Amino acid sequence: MTQEMVCISCPNGCRLRVSQAEDSSIIVEGNECKLGAQYAKQEISDPRRIVTFCIPIKNGKEPFLPVRTDKAVPKQLWREIIKSIRTVKAVAPITCGECLRRNLIGTDANVIATRTIGEIKRNI
Repeated sequence: MTQEMVCISCPNGCRLRVSQAEDSSIIVEGNECKLGAQYAKQEISDPRRIVTFCIPIKNGKEPFLPVRTDKAVPKQLWREIIKSIRTVKAVAPITCGECLRRNLIGTDANVIATRTIGEIKRNI
């Protein structure tokens, strides 16, 4: 069986044809660079994605903080990961790149802020 996909590893966007040989090895055709073959093999055997989300932030100049995982996580865990990210609490000020939760559901991925958000100064 042959599967077609577009590589997202570099700007070329190569159209890949991926098939499995009789010896169970994966054959990749159509890639212009070695990243294409690596991407296709990973996508077939263990698809992974970086997960992005927005969470509420307390005392922030903005109501929501965009966050993401700092590395790709198994695609089949997406729902569990989002459920866990929703429990992350953020309080301003937050700096872009700041780690908000480590080792998300045992994946070794961390949840990090993707924007700096200052604190609202309240006059008393």
